[in-house]
Amino acid sequence: MNRKGRKEARGIARLGSAIALMLVMLLSCLALISPEASAGPTYIHGLIEDMHWEANESPFIVTDDAVLGMEDVLIIDPGVDVLLHENSSLYVEGRLFADASEGESITFTSNATVKHAGDWGSIILTGHDNVIKNARVEYAHRGLLLLEQASVSLESVHFNNNQFAGIYSVNSSVEMKGSMVEETGEWGIYLENSEAFIESSSVTWNGISIFASGSSPIIANSTVSGTFIDLVVMEDSHPRLINTTIDEGKISYEDVLSSVFIQWFVTVEVTDVHSTPVHVAEVLLSSGLGAKKTAWTDESGIVKDIVVTEAELSQFEVNSHNPYFITASKGEHETEVLRTIETNAWVELVFDTDLTPPTACAGENEDVDEDVSFTLNASGSTDNSPDFFDVGVFIWEFDDQGSSVRLEGLTVEYVFDTPGTYWITLAASDSGGNSDMDTVKIAVRDTTSPVADAGGFREANVGESVLLDAGNCSDNDPRFWDTASFLWVIELGDASVELPGQMVIYAFEAAGNYTVTLHVEDDDGNVASDEIHVAVKAPAQEFPIIIPLGLGLLAAAFVGGFLNTEMGKFGLFKFLLIPLYVKLKRKDILDHFLRGQIYGYIKVHPGEHYTAIKRNLQLNNGTLTYHLDVLEREGLIVSKPKGSRKIFYPVGMKIPDNGLHAIQEDILERVNESPGMSISDLARLMGISRQLANYHVKKLVEGGEIDIERKGVRARCFPANGHPPRSAF
Repeated sequence: MNRKGRKEARGIARLGSAIALMLVMLLSCLALISPEASAGPTYIHGLIEDMHWEANESPFIVTDDAVLGMEDVLIIDPGVDVLLHENSSLYVEGRLFADASEGESITFTSNATVKHAGDWGSIILTGHDNVIKNARVEYAHRGLLLLEQASVSLESVHFNNNQFAGIYSVNSSVEMKGSMVEETGEWGIYLENSEAFIESSSVTWNGISIFASGSSPIIANSTVSGTFIDLVVMEDSHPRLINTTIDEGKISYEDVLSSVFIQWFVTVEVTDVHSTPVHVAEVLLSSGLGAKKTAWTDESGIVKDIVVTEAELSQFEVNSHNPYFITASKGEHETEVLRTIETNAWVELVFDTDLTPPTACAGENEDVDEDVSFTLNASGSTDNSPDFFDVGVFIWEFDDQGSSVRLEGLTVEYVFDTPGTYWITLAASDSGGNSDMDTVKIAVRDTTSPVADAGGFREANVGESVLLDAGNCSDNDPRFWDTASFLWVIELGDASVELPGQMVIYAFEAAGNYTVTLHVEDDDGNVASDEIHVAVKAPAQEFPIIIPLGLGLLAAAFVGGFLNTEMGKFGLFKFLLIPLYVKLKRKDILDHFLRGQIYGYIKVHPGEHYTAIKRNLQLNNGTLTYHLDVLEREGLIVSKPKGSRKIFYPVGMKIPDNGLHAIQEDILERVNESPGMSISDLARLMGISRQLANYHVKKLVEGGEIDIERKGVRARCFPANGHPPRSAF
């Protein structure tokens, strides 16, 4: 070599040394950055306890049989390779959890450099709830061996190039989905007295793809194809092949008891005459051999994946289950077709009538004015029939102040003449007789002002209690007496007194002519007012004279029987109270004021019960009880028990013995004497307000005492059917 060649050689050598040095430094840096990269391989053998095989420790090399105890769990992470030496096996007496469904697959394979089927033993499972997902099991003697009632769930597992069996199960349970068992020398899947469910899987290119002894596996949506035989059945086995590809000529029957069912999925769709799905229709499939299956349609009118047998194959015969009568029924309606099932099928059944009810829509809740026409509109209702609005029937029903109203039409007009809240029910029916209901609330506003009536001109003495009663006011709202407010304004020269309430009592302290104004406001804000004049005069005599005069009148009353009359008792009460105002203290005078108020209330509201008096006069129990006792002891009122309550009447008024209010008793007598009287007529004849009369009439209707018939805009009262004349009572 010349000088130039030697020089080039030395340069190349130095370059090689530099490159080698750089590689060493790079590997050192990588080792510092990822110290775990060199953690594997991990060697396994003998007895193992709870373990977690992670990818960074892979591969795991099983050098001799490894045994996981019964109480232990082996977890294998995605990306782990398990390499097994010749004849070694992995025994799992506890639980194996090898789930790589969300990562790189797990591999169980031979540790040999050149791999052959049968290089290693098996994964042997004897425990429950084992899981293997996204894995390969290859080059084993038997890839998976299940014993002693073991169970395993397999998903996306590829068994390949195993010598004796891909899966070998004895007295155990296998669930396999989306997996492959192929290129096995003897049996792809061997089942002995085992349960198996195989779905969406491929068992192909095996010597015998599936061997079933005393086992009845369910195989759905799969392919079964063996090199020599697709399926062997013996010892009373009955596999069910549902939508599964198999060569029926390559099924071997080893005894007369075993058979194979060829089955398909049938989906049934049920509609009515308008192509609308029929929900909860009963679907019945009856085979030619008498077998029956029943199911019900869902909201879309469909029953999915009904398993139907085409034929049962056995050693000497083929029993066909075709044809099938497929029937749908809903109530009294039925439709049927006859079909031969030789593959997956979609069957349509159509009823010749409309079985779908409409959806009623009465519209939105509304606020309307009284005495103004408004429209009830059902056009928001829907139905599957295109001519629903032309042939459908729309009925509106509601109660208007005790009268039943029934209107028909898609849109109807109505006028409410009485304020209140009304619930209106719409019943919508289609041409098939199907119906639906909806309810709308109509709030009728009161636009009519009440009629204020403060009474007539009044005269009184100084210090005498004056009863101011708004009982003669009226309004067209039946709720008037429950919701209206009353305010009395008494002008006293430079000052005024305001007293709220329907009925108040006031004692004028000085003689003079006074103006009293009643202000009335109903619940909708309509107002009215009325005024009266009260002439107050000084007493004509001194009080010391009045006392003996009152005593004289008392004696005369006893002598002349005057005390036995209502007028006599009222006069006695009036004259006895006047001197007491002089003799008692101011608080005692107030007591008389309250007794006068209570007495006046009972005269206006005969038959009122204790609680109502207390509530309306805003008195406490002690005060009310005391004054009622005084009034009853003095003979001005009488009480009567009614159930758990006590009711009060002025002395001299007829007390009903049938549990009715005195006003109700009077109404009954008048209606029996003059059937057909209007509520307005009753109010006028009885001298009460129309609203008070309407209230008691409604109570009598609810009690079945009288009937109401609406003629035009007026409600007329009649004796109830079968109600005897009041004179009989």
